[in-house]
Amino acid sequence: MNEYGLRQVLRKSGKDLFQEDGAPVGIKLLNFWQWSSSDLLSNTLRGRLAEFLVASALGVASGTRVEWDAIDVVSPSGVKVEVKSSAYLQSWRGRPSRITFDIQHKLAPMMKLKPGCL
Repeated sequence: MNEYGLRQVLRKSGKDLFQEDGAPVGIKLLNFWQWSSSDLLSNTLRGRLAEFLVASALGVASGTRVEWDAIDVVSPSGVKVEVKSSAYLQSWRGRPSRITFDIQHKLAPMMKLKPGCL
C-alpha cells in the first residue's frame, strides 16, 4: 500500500487463476482478457491500445497503466504525452466515421479572464 492506502497494482501474466475458497475454479485471467478485450474497435479499448502502442514505442510499457491518470504516457526523459486515437471503422457503427480532432485550447466554462492575458 502507498501513503494513501491504495494498493500497488502488479503486472499480471494472464496465467493467474480465479479461485473460490482458495481453490482454482479452472478460469484464468487470460480467459477474462480474451472475453472482455477482444474488440479492438471499441472506443474505450482502442484508446488504451493506442496508449500501450505509444508507451511501447517509447520503451515505457513494462509497468501497468494508471486509470484516470492526468497524463497518458511519460517518456524516459520526462516528456508528458497525451495520446489521442480514432478509427475509421467502429464496432458500434454500421458506416465509416469521420475522423476529427479538436486541439483548440479550452478554458473552464466559468473561468473569466482579463483581456490580453492569453
